[in-house]
Amino acid sequence: LKNIPNKMKILFVCRVNIFRSQIAAALFKKLCPSANVKSAGTLISENKEGQKLGERLDSNTKFVIEVLKEEGIDVSENKRRVLTEKMVGWADKIICMAERETIPEYLLQSGKIEYWHVEDAYEGVGYDFFVDAKERIRKKVEKLAKEVC
Repeated sequence: LKNIPNKMKILFVCRVNIFRSQIAAALFKKLCPSANVKSAGTLISENKEGQKLGERLDSNTKFVIEVLKEEGIDVSENKRRVLTEKMVGWADKIICMAERETIPEYLLQSGKIEYWHVEDAYEGVGYDFFVDAKERIRKKVEKLAKEVC
């Protein structure tokens, strides 16, 4: 890890790019501002790409925005992105939290992927679920930041 460039490009990936990858990217940017960070989702319908998190009306997205606001981070203007082969090519390191069945073959074959198991949210989980998930992600992000920043 000694030869890692100052502007390391990190890509965080989850399923729909509203929860796990958004939290990880936001926390990582805060810890390692010199890194170039993006997040993306493996399964976002075309009409939802580019949607700002603050435009979503579901409670899960609101919880994500709220738990990050408590960290002094505003992700309400963050736009959802669909994972592409170009993004995979761009990244120096890819952290994937998506479920195996949603991960495209080109990502699996990239040789850049590190998998973090973080349970996805489902309809009806409460605020505490997101606080706990943020703390689990924070521990992983802090470890990664020590390695690459």
